[in-house]
Amino acid sequence: MGRFSKLETDKNSTPQEAVGQRRAVESRPTASEPVYDAPYYVNTGIQQYFSGDLKRALQLFSRATQVDRANLEGWAWQLLTLITLKQYKEAMVWVLRALELFPQDARIISLQGLAFAHQGMAQRGLQCSDYAIQQNASDPYVWLWRGQILLLAENPNAEFCFGKAMETRRTDEWIVPALIGLAYLDQRNFARAAGFLETAVQEVPQNDYLWTQLGIARERLGLMQKALECYETAVRLNPKNRVAQERLVRISQSPWLARILRRLFPF
Repeated sequence: MGRFSKLETDKNSTPQEAVGQRRAVESRPTASEPVYDAPYYVNTGIQQYFSGDLKRALQLFSRATQVDRANLEGWAWQLLTLITLKQYKEAMVWVLRALELFPQDARIISLQGLAFAHQGMAQRGLQCSDYAIQQNASDPYVWLWRGQILLLAENPNAEFCFGKAMETRRTDEWIVPALIGLAYLDQRNFARAAGFLETAVQEVPQNDYLWTQLGIARERLGLMQKALECYETAVRLNPKNRVAQERLVRISQSPWLARILRRLFPF
C-alpha cells in the first residue's frame, strides 16, 4: 500500500477528497525546506519531467498550485504528469478541481479529454477537445492533446493536429515536438517519434533524456549506429544516465545477427 496508507484523513471524506489530502501531504514543504514562488516550482518541475523523474515533477507541480492556486501552468502540468504516470482516475479528480478555478480554460478541458481517452472513452475525449478548440484554437497544446486523443483512437487525423501544434508554437518551444515525439514513442510509432524527437534535441541539445528517447526510437527502427550516437551523447551530457549507459553497452556488444533479429522481432 505504500506510505500513504498510514496517513490519517477525515473519516467522513470521500475517496476523491482523500486523494487530495494525500497529494497535499506528499508535496508539503518541510520546516527546513525553503519556499519559492510558483513559477520556480513549475520550471523545476518541467526540468524533472524531461529528465524522466515524473514523481518528483508531480511533487513540484503540486507545490506550485499550493503556493499559488491561480497558477494555471502548475495545474496543467500536474494533470499531464498524472496522465503520463497512467494515474487516470486521480487525474480526473484533479481535473474537476482545476475546472472549479478555470471553468473555461482550453488546456484544462483538453487534458480532461485526454484523461477520458486514456480510459477508453475517446468520443468523450474528442467532445472535450472540440470545446477546447472553440475556446482557443491558437494554443499549440490544445492541438497537441487533441492529436494524442486521436492517436489513442488510431485516427489518422492525429498527424494533422500535431502539425497544427507545431505551426502555432513559438519557434523555440521545444516542449511541443518533445511531447509529440514521446506520444508517438508510447504508441510504438517509432518513425514518427524519431522525427519529432530529432527536432526537439536540435532545439534543446543539452537534454540527455530526450537524446535517450531518440536513441530508443532509432534502435527500434534498426538504426543501430544512429542509436549508438544518441546514447553516447546522452552519457556525455549526463554520466549518471543509467538507461543510456545500459543501452550503449548492449548495442556495443551486440553481434550483427542479434541486431538484425531485434529489428525483425522488436521487444
